[in-house]
Amino acid sequence: MNLFDLSGRVAVITGGNGGIGLGIAQALAGQGCNVSIWGRNPDKNRSAAASLARLAGKVDTRVCDVTDPASVNAAMKATLDTFGRVDGCFANAGIGGGGRRSFIERTEEEWRTMFSTNLDGVFHAFQAAARHMTDRANAGDPFGRLVATSSLASIFGTARNEHYAATKAAINALVRALGVELARHARHCECDPARLDQERHDRRPHGQRQVRRQCDAAHSAASLRRGQRFRRHRGVSDEQGVVVSYGRYVRDRRRLYRVLTSRRVGKGALAPCPPEILSKVVVGTLRFAHPTASRFVSAEGTGRMFSHIMIGTNDLDKAKAFYDQLLSTLEVRPARVDGHRIFYITKTGVFSVTKPINGEPATCANGGTIGFAANSPEQVDRWHAAGVAAGGTPIENPPGIREGAGNKLYLAYLRDLDGNKICAMHRMPN
Repeated sequence: MNLFDLSGRVAVITGGNGGIGLGIAQALAGQGCNVSIWGRNPDKNRSAAASLARLAGKVDTRVCDVTDPASVNAAMKATLDTFGRVDGCFANAGIGGGGRRSFIERTEEEWRTMFSTNLDGVFHAFQAAARHMTDRANAGDPFGRLVATSSLASIFGTARNEHYAATKAAINALVRALGVELARHARHCECDPARLDQERHDRRPHGQRQVRRQCDAAHSAASLRRGQRFRRHRGVSDEQGVVVSYGRYVRDRRRLYRVLTSRRVGKGALAPCPPEILSKVVVGTLRFAHPTASRFVSAEGTGRMFSHIMIGTNDLDKAKAFYDQLLSTLEVRPARVDGHRIFYITKTGVFSVTKPINGEPATCANGGTIGFAANSPEQVDRWHAAGVAAGGTPIENPPGIREGAGNKLYLAYLRDLDGNKICAMHRMPN
């Protein structure tokens, strides 16, 4: 199963030698990503590397204690020496501690140990990765992903586990802050309230099992059960589902966001939270960090529009070469070939080109235009230049600003090799 291509990318997974971390490593390596597993136990590191040996991505392991900044910096240097870059840092290493002692019996040592591993470890790993990503972005290669493993314990009450819950709540705040500060360099900071680690939590006393069932109550929604069945059918574990994206079925964090920003209005029914309540909810992903950004409270409505757009071509190879070059300026990966079709898959939609299945020549729509979103006027200019260089035909006015209906748009237009009218658009600030 090849859900998407991560060839050439490099990811660091702290605590990647078991549990959730190993599941993340398996999912990434299976899609061609090179992974560096950081863990304190060298035997578990070797065992994890052996379990990944047959996957597409290369595997490297480092003995690292995330509570020690010197150990983290040394591991990052060794990883960069091995792979030359780091595109993603999954700060997953952590310890549990619930069910053993009540809050009034909690010792200072237990409290400090929990924070040192679960919170300081994320700080050390993210800081080392962010320095590299920022330097690389300043050199003209802006790409980075910082992902922290959080927990539903950061939101729901967890008796006899308050120190663990406090570290995860702090991680949520840290990720939101970094999402603002590092948006230009590490462009997608995420905090995943992941499913609880069976390996760690099944050893807890009965009292903690009660807490676990309470915290997992949100997972009882029918849509989530369907997603779990889908993952089992596809051979994707719950841990791998943290990073493997396949529409709405596999990405757990989208469903968790749906649960966490909704309120129950009847048996099995969910309704969006009012904005004043939503602002108090810990949000799982950066792109939903503001109420008006969420499709659940959008003034434009809660319906979905397009799943994909498909156009025809008379020469699939030439079309692929054209659109690979054109869309690379918008940070879109090269097309995935599926017989007589090619697909460009992004988080906001799918663009596809196909040879007509009826055997007749492909035609373009008279009056039709396909628009691609750009992040800046400069990106629109690069899109236009790349399209012309790849054989596209410039049409209408040169790239520039158009105004109308209170909007200011920066636009560029082309016709592709088959005559389809396409444009790149950036919405300018009013």
